[in-house]
Amino acid sequence: MLKRDDIELLQKRHDGELLPADAARVDALLSGNAEARAAAAALESLDEPTDPALDHGLDGAVSEIMARVQAMPTPRPLSWMALLRMRVARAMAETVNAFAGPHPRAEESMASRSKIVWGISGAAVVVLAGLWVAGLIPPKQDGADATIGAAKRYQAPQIAAKDVKLGDTEAQAFMQSETFDRILKDPNTRKLLASAEMRSLLSDAELSRALTDPKFALALHRIAGDVNLAKIFADAELVASLTDSHVADAFAQTQLQDAFADNLVVDALKQVEMRNVLADPNLYVALADKQFVAILGKSAVQQALLSKEFREGLTKGQFDASIMSRYHDAFVDANLMAVLSRAEIKAGLARVQMQAMLANPKAFAAFASLKFQDAMANGVARAGLTNAGMMKAVADAELLAALKVSAASGALNSSELKGLLGSAELISRFAEAKLTSALTSSNMRGLLSDASFTAAMQSQAMHSALSDPRFTSALNSPSFTSNFRY
Repeated sequence: MLKRDDIELLQKRHDGELLPADAARVDALLSGNAEARAAAAALESLDEPTDPALDHGLDGAVSEIMARVQAMPTPRPLSWMALLRMRVARAMAETVNAFAGPHPRAEESMASRSKIVWGISGAAVVVLAGLWVAGLIPPKQDGADATIGAAKRYQAPQIAAKDVKLGDTEAQAFMQSETFDRILKDPNTRKLLASAEMRSLLSDAELSRALTDPKFALALHRIAGDVNLAKIFADAELVASLTDSHVADAFAQTQLQDAFADNLVVDALKQVEMRNVLADPNLYVALADKQFVAILGKSAVQQALLSKEFREGLTKGQFDASIMSRYHDAFVDANLMAVLSRAEIKAGLARVQMQAMLANPKAFAAFASLKFQDAMANGVARAGLTNAGMMKAVADAELLAALKVSAASGALNSSELKGLLGSAELISRFAEAKLTSALTSSNMRGLLSDASFTAAMQSQAMHSALSDPRFTSALNSPSFTSNFRY
């Protein structure tokens, strides 16, 4: 049975006057007491909007019920809810008969009683009666104005029938389910749902469905806890490229991770000339030849190719004596001569984009990196590195730095991300605006990376809720959120 001070605490909670020291007590009260939850929901209903069309006759109904309730003798120490149900049911029945008549026709009776019951509910007479039983509403005062005035102080605006939407019905149905009861008793889910931002995120049906997959929940927890991973997965263009299974597979390749961890490669990717070559399938086919890339890493060859005269000679297929003398070491390299004799290599070297890249020392320096050579020789890693979306993403210095740090730390190869990167469907969820916004919010990252998030996602209560389509409707309902407000 609820005590007077319990009801006072619930009233303070509803009015936003609850002290921090009392929050734990209210939390325990709502979690373990069905009567307390019913009272809190009833108080919340006072805030719901009304339909003026149903006001006709309402003052009389409220006045009469309040008069009947307050005229009753002081209640004995019975259950608050038992008294409430008994006395309000009696008052409502008598008032319905008074308005609709004792023997109306069936159709008229149903319509009339429905209007009266709707009006009484909107006026929160149940709450008023409950508060009177608890002693928080004084006995009847002299004069009808006092009674009507007391009722109107508690009267909430009513909801018009046209305003009652399917989502409201679903929310109420969910709140009467066993799943909702389990949520209230789970401290991790209560902590999670106390956040308006988290409730907004979970109200996305697609994201809720994805979170029922343990791989997605674990990956989101890992990403939110790493500022660099959060930058990577919050980038729309990069995430869009990750929906390509080839790119997702590439991120799981150690060759690509090692390439991003190499300073020479990172510096090269910052150069537009290098990105232009990697974005052109007709050009990077030459760079996919490990022998060619290895030759380009030789200092003598690099020195020669950095010379405009030497590159022009390659295009024309002839060199004058001075060039051959100056770059003697390059010309006597048998491997270089063998590679240069191949038509596809010569065609690539003759392209303006390739020559511009070869003229850039920082871009050229990447060829000396074994990590770059391995990445270009690995078909899967190369597909990721040369993806158009990836090229746009690495043009962002901050994002490129995040890729570098994540690769060096092994974050991109973590066990939590392997399951995520292997699923294009799960990856695509990161392209949604709500999740992108969450990853750019320090507050949301804190919630997602907190141990309570993974604990809640692994609980049967939350798993059942996420699988219930009514849950997303309930998240936007004031009567639902009031259970998680401190």
